[in-house]
Amino acid sequence: MPGLAALATQAVSIDRTALRLSMMESAMPRASSWIPFGWKSDSGHCAVAGYSRDSAASPAVAQAGSTRLALDGELYGLGQERSRQAEHLLHKYQDGGLEALRKIEGRFVATLWCDRSKQLTVLTDKFASKPVYYSLRGDEFAVCTSVNALRTLIGDSPALNPAGLVQFFTFGHLWNDDTFYESVKSAMAASRIVFDAETGSVSVTQYWRPGNAQGKGGKERDLGRLTETFATAVADQSRDTDGLGVALSGGLDARTMLAFVDTDAVRPACVSLGMEGSLDQKSARRLAELAGCPFHSLVLGEGFLEGFRGHLQRMVELTDGHYLSQCIVMPTFPLYQSLGIRILLRGHVGELLHMHKAYNFSVDGSFDAIHSDAALEGWLWGRLQSHLTQGVNEPLLHGVTAEAFAESGRQSLRRALQATEHMEHPLDKISQLFLDQRTRRETAMSLVKFSSVVDPRLPYLDSRFVNSVFAVDPALRVGEEIQTHMLRVRRPEFLRPANSNTGAPVGVSELRRTLSYLRMRVLAKLGVKGYQPYERLGLWLKRELRPVVEQILLDPACLQRGLLNPDCVRAVVRRHMNSEANHTYLIMAMMIVELGMREGAKQDSGRSLSVR
Repeated sequence: MPGLAALATQAVSIDRTALRLSMMESAMPRASSWIPFGWKSDSGHCAVAGYSRDSAASPAVAQAGSTRLALDGELYGLGQERSRQAEHLLHKYQDGGLEALRKIEGRFVATLWCDRSKQLTVLTDKFASKPVYYSLRGDEFAVCTSVNALRTLIGDSPALNPAGLVQFFTFGHLWNDDTFYESVKSAMAASRIVFDAETGSVSVTQYWRPGNAQGKGGKERDLGRLTETFATAVADQSRDTDGLGVALSGGLDARTMLAFVDTDAVRPACVSLGMEGSLDQKSARRLAELAGCPFHSLVLGEGFLEGFRGHLQRMVELTDGHYLSQCIVMPTFPLYQSLGIRILLRGHVGELLHMHKAYNFSVDGSFDAIHSDAALEGWLWGRLQSHLTQGVNEPLLHGVTAEAFAESGRQSLRRALQATEHMEHPLDKISQLFLDQRTRRETAMSLVKFSSVVDPRLPYLDSRFVNSVFAVDPALRVGEEIQTHMLRVRRPEFLRPANSNTGAPVGVSELRRTLSYLRMRVLAKLGVKGYQPYERLGLWLKRELRPVVEQILLDPACLQRGLLNPDCVRAVVRRHMNSEANHTYLIMAMMIVELGMREGAKQDSGRSLSVR
């Protein structure tokens, strides 16, 4: 797993920065090789280091004059040589500044140290799809792509951040720039963060946001522009690649993505996770056949349950316990490696094209009643809550009342909405929130897991395409019309296999979709094979995984940590085990937070943590 770290100080202290960076080797998430750049600034103010799972994915370095750049990630459309990409980014930024960054597509984090100006600059891609964290403490500014490694870098145990913890248990992921620690911030999308070692100051500039000017060319022109920009995005992310794979399902987003891959030039391996005989697997297999691509399926079995504790621990190590996951994709990682997949296309963020199916951000008939910002906030608050704490009467966090818990979550939503004030249409605001919060804080964290074995790429997360999406009439972005058009243009045969989310072919009437969906629900209720979910985590937590739950949550280390309310933890576990309530995702969230705290505590030399 690749990553990057940097430490800059206002005081001249090469020895201190070098020592801190050397300490980080043990803190990195099981990096197979520690690759120090041997990079300490001539002035003694800064040192940078990188780590990687293998040499091919190593952070790359470039230098021009007194400026050195380290690139973790990749720029699209420039081939696979990372050193060339690093040189390209450095020269473009030096020549064109922020304007040049607006023209670069990729998934990356970069640091630049200028010995002449004594400034450390951190750059994120336009969507911050590769998370990076930073902290300013005293005269030190630290940056790292791992929260727990950053804790080692700053050499202290930061206080816990109640707002971040509330967000995690309210929304199912973190929001804004919060983490679980007060002094550790998550970089925002399209950020330029500059630390001045002479003044000790930090400035943050956002260099890009999606446009929200509605197009005036009519629906056909809008659909044509969307098709064209998506074709460009897929081409940039799939051409000239060795070991291309596609995460394929029977849904709409993955099939549209595969439809735009030039399979005459490259034949990606299609991988599908699901239940044997399911509609999802059948449709995915048929789509791969139509594209002339090899198809590989993985079905969760007893081996998943036997290795669950290991999967959970590994996921926490990779994400620092800042990501709520069921761990069901973890068993696919060895398959990617055995197939020689190095680049994996995933269909995340396709929801922007059909916001009626966008997780908790989904719009429905009640959306039409929104006529003010206050109404939008109320509408969002009622939907964005993950309901992890539904049915929980006890205070969840130690020292935080139920009233304070709810108000903190609401304040996080209000703060996030401030970034949409320049937008007029409510759907634009919701779509922007989807990018800023779910995509940046949830999807990006899921990609951290995949980055341990492959380089994940998201064709839907291309700024040219996203700009085209925001230029379209909002009414067009609610249903399946956009992707139906794109498939008809590119691969009309992809319309026929049933959409596994509706049970009907793509592009059929609303009535047929509704009837097909109801049929799927009935068959699932009757227990017909192939219509059951491919995981039954709630049931597994009560049976096969009960020892794992009790070993983690009822351990005195958890109950006495001073973070989760012990009475609440015991009550949640008891109610779930006795089938008095379904606390599946709350139990997963509590286990992940607890294991994340244990990982972080390894860097704290036994110092205790408490919510302030």
